[in-house]
Amino acid sequence: RAVTSLFYALQPDAAAAAQAAELVQRLRAAHGLASLATDPRRLHVTLHHLGAWPELPAGIAIGALQAAASLQGAAFEVRFDGVAGFRSRARKHPLVLLGRAPMPALQAFHRDLGAPLRLQGLAAEAGEFTPHMTLLRDKRLLPEQAVNPIAWKAREFVLLQSVVGEGRYAVLGRWPLQG
Repeated sequence: RAVTSLFYALQPDAAAAAQAAELVQRLRAAHGLASLATDPRRLHVTLHHLGAWPELPAGIAIGALQAAASLQGAAFEVRFDGVAGFRSRARKHPLVLLGRAPMPALQAFHRDLGAPLRLQGLAAEAGEFTPHMTLLRDKRLLPEQAVNPIAWKAREFVLLQSVVGEGRYAVLGRWPLQG
């Protein structure tokens, strides 16, 4: 039976997605990675994962839409300049883009989005937030290394619904960031 996942995310602009796609092809060739890259249209930075269910509860979706609509935020830069393998219990480890320097505006936005989620009674990740963007999943675990920066200005955030294993997302909501 299919499982539905719900999460807020930032999506890179077309130029940043193209840069990430080029980078992952170079990394695949340089390190003999066998796995296919994440489709550039699916690249994202997860802000808050709200859960996974056999069927999406209507109350969760409504609460998530209301929480996001209550948030006013300013646009900010997302900048990744490193890659690393994240250790996973699964057979394949995520290879992710990371920011080697702090991104205080992104951290603040993550925190600010958590407050209305909690008011709606939804699970908001409170602890450590490590912004990253998954490029692929592979059996090999690469050590952290610097890469040429991939950056974009986050001008909106989205609420995405994913049917796990189907490789596609439905955008349930989209909210602009000011500036």
